[in-house]
Amino acid sequence: MKSAKIEVLDGFLFLVLSLFWAGSFPAIKVIVSEVSPYTGVFLRLGLATALLTVFYKAMRWPMKVSKAQRLRVWIGGLFLQAFPFLLLFWGEQYVSPGLSGVLNGTTPMWTLVLGAIFLRKDEPITVIKLLGLVLGISGLVVVFLPSLTVMGSQFWGVFAVAVMALSYAVGTLINRSVLLRDPGTKLQACLYQQHLASFVFIAFVVVGLMLEGSLAPFWEWKCSAAVLSAIGYLALFSNCIAWGIYFRLLKKWGALRASAVNYLIPALAVGLDFLFYGNVPSATQALGIVMIFGGIVLIQSAAIVAAKGAQKKRASVLTAS
Repeated sequence: MKSAKIEVLDGFLFLVLSLFWAGSFPAIKVIVSEVSPYTGVFLRLGLATALLTVFYKAMRWPMKVSKAQRLRVWIGGLFLQAFPFLLLFWGEQYVSPGLSGVLNGTTPMWTLVLGAIFLRKDEPITVIKLLGLVLGISGLVVVFLPSLTVMGSQFWGVFAVAVMALSYAVGTLINRSVLLRDPGTKLQACLYQQHLASFVFIAFVVVGLMLEGSLAPFWEWKCSAAVLSAIGYLALFSNCIAWGIYFRLLKKWGALRASAVNYLIPALAVGLDFLFYGNVPSATQALGIVMIFGGIVLIQSAAIVAAKGAQKKRASVLTAS
């Protein structure tokens, strides 16, 4: 009875996690409609790092990584936090939150491609994965088609958000490499160090822009209540609480089952985009979204099948021994 209640609780937390991360895209739209993308990223990462420090202290989670892994972890953080946040905030000036959420969902596709190139033994390409990749990339092409004829700000916005997903994939593989090389390194510690490194990087970028006159100095920044609320939401819910839930699900469910959040985020982002902004995908975008979602499902299902096969193989080896 108790285990059933825990499973229900974890299922509820999974939905909450999906909603928190999907809600990031409408919140970012609020921010970039009033302040520069650089200002928004700086404020989000600054507040998130401060809140994570308090959160980690309260949870007694590890905050440090070994000196041997520190540089690799920091570089991974730039690809998981600093670069994609800059690309996403900049891109959402010209792209709807719903489409941004869908493009964000292509991360598993790029992870598969890069893994097949750099981690051939660990990331073999199967027929189903290849079909999913082809379908997903075809969906991306369909999404890009309307803006290709103009090559204006919308095209570059879509391009920036698509590159954001590629950046996430690079960061994911770097983290995987760190954890494989040093099993003693904790994912929680990696996440904290990567937030810290990303905030320091963004702080240097912001200061540089202010010195050259491209960005107003700190004391001239003016943020409305809506912008401050959106930044608070991103830092507290999308960063601190969401990652806390994700770590719980990783421990309870395992990585593959927890990664199924990729299924819900694009659909929820499109729904929230309609709810808050009334945006409805065009016929071309809708077709591309369906194709991308189908590709993600094929890739993830193939990964689940492969993982189950590996578990059975290990179990048979242990039984035989």
